[in-house]
Amino acid sequence: AWALLRSSARAAALALGGVVLAVVCLDAVAWNLPARPIPPALALQQMTRGGVDAPATEEDVDSLMAATLAAAGAAPAQGTTVVWPENSVPASAHARIAAFASDNGVNIVYHTAEADGGAVYKKTVVIDASTGREALSNYKKHLAPDEEVGEPRDTANTADLSGHRATSYICYDLHYPDAVERLRGAQVAYVPLDDAAYGYLQKQFHAADIALHAAQAGTAVVAAATDGPTMAVNSNGVVVEELAGTAPGHIAVP
Repeated sequence: AWALLRSSARAAALALGGVVLAVVCLDAVAWNLPARPIPPALALQQMTRGGVDAPATEEDVDSLMAATLAAAGAAPAQGTTVVWPENSVPASAHARIAAFASDNGVNIVYHTAEADGGAVYKKTVVIDASTGREALSNYKKHLAPDEEVGEPRDTANTADLSGHRATSYICYDLHYPDAVERLRGAQVAYVPLDDAAYGYLQKQFHAADIALHAAQAGTAVVAAATDGPTMAVNSNGVVVEELAGTAPGHIAVP
């Protein structure tokens, strides 16, 4: 019996070693596979002044603009897109965000809410720096279980942005398998996130779902969160840039 137990343990150890080796090899293969290029982008990580789940104020918009200028520098790469976190930018700031994008030569992606017929719909807006106008927007289809405000609405818009096909979705939508079809066809998706109310493990699950669906769709994803995960994933599902921790900061790609 002891010999049989030792033999079984040895077989299990060998099997586990084989799995680990396979994962390492597949990861190495994924890193070296050719991926579609990610256009120049910055993703900002920043909490609102009000804290977890508090909507952005005009002062928060000022802070995001200042952080954008600091991250982009005096001469941002042509066609740079800056992604802001999911933070419900007030409607009163929309016009000046568009002017800011145009004046500084950077596309801006932000999250806001829209009232329509007595209902509130959360959406992401992409401002094209070359026109100072909205290039595309998409509504949040899947609301998180703890979201008390908002109604789901299904859209899957894409647009040409600085020479590439782009789309944009919000946070919880990237958990769901239907994200694959919504991502497919775009070179890159820009995604505002807010996982601040959840713990470390939930953020890791979210990051894993984003990477998986990016690979399945063949679409890169650049995500900006209030306190993580702020990351860039290429079209093979490989995380190419990631901001460590929950403090304010940014990532830049490529």
